[in-house]
Amino acid sequence: MLMHFGFENLTIGALRWLRERYGIVQYRHQPGDHMETVMKARDYILQELRSGQTARYGRGNTHNWVRANLPCFVSNQDVRRILYILDHSGTENRQPKQRCWRKRWSVRGPNRVWSVDGHDKLSEYGFQIYGIIDGYSRYVLGCWVGLSNRTQVAVQKFYLKTVCRYGIPQVVRSDKGIETVLMCAAQTALRYSIDPLISFSKAYVYGPSTKNQRIEAWWNTLADGLTEGWKQFFIKLDKANMFDKESIHDVVALRFIYIDILREQVQNFVDLHNIYTIRKQKWRSYIIPLGRPEDLYFFHDHAPECKTIPEGVSEAILSQMEEDMAFYDEDVYQSKGIEMLCITLLAMGNIEYSFEEFTSELDQSHVRAYNFLRMALGSFEEHTDLPVNDINVEPPRGGIYLVVAQKEAERQRQEAMRLNRSLEGIPEDELVSEHEVDDDDNDEGEGILDDF
Repeated sequence: MLMHFGFENLTIGALRWLRERYGIVQYRHQPGDHMETVMKARDYILQELRSGQTARYGRGNTHNWVRANLPCFVSNQDVRRILYILDHSGTENRQPKQRCWRKRWSVRGPNRVWSVDGHDKLSEYGFQIYGIIDGYSRYVLGCWVGLSNRTQVAVQKFYLKTVCRYGIPQVVRSDKGIETVLMCAAQTALRYSIDPLISFSKAYVYGPSTKNQRIEAWWNTLADGLTEGWKQFFIKLDKANMFDKESIHDVVALRFIYIDILREQVQNFVDLHNIYTIRKQKWRSYIIPLGRPEDLYFFHDHAPECKTIPEGVSEAILSQMEEDMAFYDEDVYQSKGIEMLCITLLAMGNIEYSFEEFTSELDQSHVRAYNFLRMALGSFEEHTDLPVNDINVEPPRGGIYLVVAQKEAERQRQEAMRLNRSLEGIPEDELVSEHEVDDDDNDEGEGILDDF
């Protein structure tokens, strides 16, 4: 085991001697401190269960979450017992089901294959999720929560952000959907700029969801650990006649109240997944040793690095693609007008809310705030004749035609700025000098400037 960390000649006896010499000993609770630590862990786990962050994490994820956020040692068994007492029904629901055997699938190294796909568990309620995961290490490279995962522009933006951060992968694997067209073109263009003789199948792979195992397995993990709880909460809103997916007021209010906390919880879950120890790979122990996705991705002496850092032609192509996509901000889900309107309506109603406790029950402050806001938006539209949909943000539909239109609009804007150099915004060719006015043959113009 020690050889995986670069200490090939270090024996267990030598390791014990080094620990004794430098006072590095295994942590043990002092007499009487164990119960105090368990109580702190219990209070923290109860708080996180109520907030909804760890409601579906399970024992392993909860233990890692507690260890990462509490400044004290908590054992695995203590967390197991606490969960069994505080969340007995959840513990029973997470018992192993019938195993689903899949074919063996292995990747040679990090960035050899990126699996990409959208997560539609919450799309019916206005929240669309898109993710990119490394096929070798299972390291989640990016996971975005917004209003679009089915448009070419949005998927292209997600891909470019990941490439700029991690480099160009050898292969991208996705479903054969219309939303992947621009991403496919970008990946093949970048790979061709490096190796003009490469075949298409060596740069991009289409396939059904059942064959895209890495990202589909990650979606199952995300659903079990987080999004299924959110879905059940939204279903309760629907059954209580507090949500209609055809109502723009309900969708706008739901996004305004819940998208920030949903994004935070998803990012926390991604961070937790990336440091969670994966199980031993029985059939691939020579490729993937026991470890964490983060370590397997960044510290991979046992596997070849398969990415390419953009430089030269590929860097120029990537820069041009980023420039073409600069008009789209993947974090924006509402216009400034919608944001100010929602804030004003809640302030006028003296409505305050928090997420200190988040459960599937409807008797909560944020639910009351959402219900008030959806009705206030409808009343505002009825009394002002200003349709909320007119100031709402829509997904970037249109693909390459939208990109071309945005480039043409930017060109026209730059041309207009070049022509309008005067302070009053009047083109220079329309301005006349005092001398030209005085010399005009028209007598009606004489004496006009003399009055000044």
